[in-house]
Amino acid sequence: MEGNIVIEAADTPDPVFILPFTEAELLHGMTPYTAHLDELAQLTDREIGKYGAISL
Repeated sequence: MEGNIVIEAADTPDPVFILPFTEAELLHGMTPYTAHLDELAQLTDREIGKYGAISL
């Protein structure tokens, strides 16, 4: 196949672990109130980092 680009699907690895809950189960019954939609997390000094940005 000279001059052609061939893209093949990658092998899918077996899952390392299976989560005990589905996304639907975790979200069941959740409302903006129960999700605390209006609240922001208070970051600690360690999370903010030396220069005020989160270090990755």
